[in-house]
Amino acid sequence: MKHGPIYSALLGAATTAICLGLEFSAIPAIIIGVLAYGAGNMIFTTGSGDDESALEKVQGTMTFVSESVNNSKVDNVLAKASKDNAQIYFMISKIEDPDVVRKIRELHEIVGKIISAVRKSPEKLKQSEKFFSYYLPTTVNFLHKYDEIENQEVGTEEMKAFMVKTEKMLSKIEVAFKSQLTNLYKSDMMDTDAEMKLFDTMLKSDGISGEEDFKI
Repeated sequence: MKHGPIYSALLGAATTAICLGLEFSAIPAIIIGVLAYGAGNMIFTTGSGDDESALEKVQGTMTFVSESVNNSKVDNVLAKASKDNAQIYFMISKIEDPDVVRKIRELHEIVGKIISAVRKSPEKLKQSEKFFSYYLPTTVNFLHKYDEIENQEVGTEEMKAFMVKTEKMLSKIEVAFKSQLTNLYKSDMMDTDAEMKLFDTMLKSDGISGEEDFKI
């Protein structure tokens, strides 16, 4: 194609700009842009006689680009979440109320499990985006405000009321975070449950109850 190099350059530049707009760091954004440029080069400059071969190469390259974009986004989100969770853990040493400290420890543990679940299965990020972008950082903000008010030497009635309200909110957050963790594994549990039912059916069809029938 006559203008192939120009279109390829535009594709590479646009891809880099999009990655930067998604708050990717410069180096991954540039790498992804270069990959997009290479893919575009194959699309826009390949002759008609090699279309099928070129298409396969492009599909492979674009898949790699897509995986790079997804992995970079997951890495960025989880890096931010890990920092937020570190802030939650830090608040354990700042806050005096033992009941609040217990809740904070529980939140820290749950958030760690959620981060691990998404790191292990990046496709679960989509159903956790609101958790990472709003619920988690907002919880960190609540804890900082609570610590600030708790450390005031003279506590007014308004301050005490705020602390009580925050403590109740932390209980709700604990339940919500546990629900988020459960939802991440819901499809896995459903799939495994269905597989166990099928397995049990096959055992019965073979005359095996699964209890005391394993005789040779």
